[in-house]
Amino acid sequence: MGVLYSIAKKAADRLAAALLLVVLSPLMLAISAAIKIDSKGPAIYRQKRVGKEGRLFTLYKFRTMKLITPKYMKKPKQGDKRVTPLGRFLRRTCLDELPQLFNVLKGNMSLVGPRPEMPFIAEKYNKKQMQRLAVKPGLTGLWQVARLEGKTGKRHIHEDLKYDLQYIKKMNFFLDLKILAKTAVLVIKNFF
Repeated sequence: MGVLYSIAKKAADRLAAALLLVVLSPLMLAISAAIKIDSKGPAIYRQKRVGKEGRLFTLYKFRTMKLITPKYMKKPKQGDKRVTPLGRFLRRTCLDELPQLFNVLKGNMSLVGPRPEMPFIAEKYNKKQMQRLAVKPGLTGLWQVARLEGKTGKRHIHEDLKYDLQYIKKMNFFLDLKILAKTAVLVIKNFF
């Protein structure tokens, strides 16, 4: 990864996150209100995740589960009863991810990169899996695009490294733009 690309990516991430937060703030406020009406508890869910070089950070998401639920579930079941009806919609449309724009703005995530992993999984990483932690995690990435296209099956991120390792090996400005564009198209498609 070149120095110029690294500097440009960091600047573009923060600028895009700030602009998106301004543009999407009415939608985010509406989602927050809907969550508060749908179930008790805060609208934003905070969870520790592992970022670049193994550093822990607090990830933000819209809360999609009932208030009293375990923080982590090693193997969530299909039709998980912990997820609220509104939460199912937010997950299907990826709208639950919007608060991660604050993570991008803070600098502990990028718009594009590997998904941030949960600590109990990352602590068991082998040498190959540790390569995922060489770059900042992303709001979207090759794995997320593949999942939205139905190519990942039921495999979890840590069970399917090829997408993240491919991204890290080839990362460049045009690949980032392609992933962002494809994500936007797939999210809109899933919304309707």
